[in-house]
Amino acid sequence: MQATTSPKPASVDTPGERETATSGKSPLQLDYVDGIRGLLTLAVLLAHVRTTLIYIPLHTVNFALFAVSTVWMWPAFYSVGMFVAISGYCLMLPVARSQDGWFRGGISDYLRRRTRRMLPPYYAALVLSLILARLTMQNHYMMYSKAWTRESLASHMMMVHNLFLKYRYSIDAPCWTVAAEWQLYLLFPLVLLPIWRRFGIPALLGVSAALSLLPFLCGADAVNYHSWYIFIFALGMCGAAIQYHDRLQEKRWRKNISWSKIALWLYAAFGLLCIADFALHNHLIWEYIPNWKRFCGYELLAGTACVALMVYGGQRLHEATDRHPSMVIRFLSHPWLTLIGMFSYSHYLVHFPILFTIRWLTLLMRMPSTYVIFIMYFVAIPISLTAGYLFFLLVEKRFLPSHLRK
Repeated sequence: MQATTSPKPASVDTPGERETATSGKSPLQLDYVDGIRGLLTLAVLLAHVRTTLIYIPLHTVNFALFAVSTVWMWPAFYSVGMFVAISGYCLMLPVARSQDGWFRGGISDYLRRRTRRMLPPYYAALVLSLILARLTMQNHYMMYSKAWTRESLASHMMMVHNLFLKYRYSIDAPCWTVAAEWQLYLLFPLVLLPIWRRFGIPALLGVSAALSLLPFLCGADAVNYHSWYIFIFALGMCGAAIQYHDRLQEKRWRKNISWSKIALWLYAAFGLLCIADFALHNHLIWEYIPNWKRFCGYELLAGTACVALMVYGGQRLHEATDRHPSMVIRFLSHPWLTLIGMFSYSHYLVHFPILFTIRWLTLLMRMPSTYVIFIMYFVAIPISLTAGYLFFLLVEKRFLPSHLRK
């Protein structure tokens, strides 16, 4: 089965991707999922514009200008949780639609496809980031100061740098999430999927919750691991199973729950909590990275809401009598959003080195703070999106399956 937004090629999210294996069933039309991915790509981009303005401080700054231009970006930090939910959902789709609830071609074929789609663009982006850092003399900054050490390079090559705080941000800072997602890709066929097949959704959620709590119980650094991604990924799996699997348990969840109301109330709660949090804690405007408690709470909330939204979208889109999808689905299926969603993985890989380089150049030119903010919004963002699309055409597209390269 292929879960594609035909005829556009699928893209790996932060970095998830939809499965390219096919079954006897017809391809799914999932433009709304690409649209969600496109929105999240823009959210991450805005969040990291804010990050560069805080990481390399402005010389003098008008507090009101900085607050108005950056405070509304703060909730975008929690977009990764929704990317993880999309990954679990998309990887589960072909399994949920298959007769035996398993991969076509087995685990080895699944891992081969994941490796081909994910790792070559990732390694190419690391090389690009290192070249930019060397050419622009940025090596004295924290994220590049350890970039060329043997340990840093080895941890990035082995996709485990997210587990080591001193190497986590050392090359392409946001790519620690790529390593975390790669580890979820391995956990999916070895642990999570067999539990779902044998025991169903409640067992899957229970085991994934226990695995998410394990680092906390062992005294591990929760900030490094973001272990709650396991539970969010499992929620995405459950969403695909509820929507497409024919087992009685999944049918009951599909028919007896109002997924639109769940999505609406959870997203409303997410927005209100963010507003209240900022109102009560003014220091958050200068916070470089939220603490792990905020990450955990907000990402779980947003990830659950995203799963409910995808299930709702699938229900509305595939109802035989629904000739006119809802306004939400039409918005999420807009060509511009689905286009950005198509190259979202490529953009995620390259956007931060580009933003950081542009911010570094504004520092060298000693620009006034107002000009810097203007450039980061109206120059850096278009350059970043263009670079992501070019990277997709030049690199990522080469590793797409042949039927998706067209």
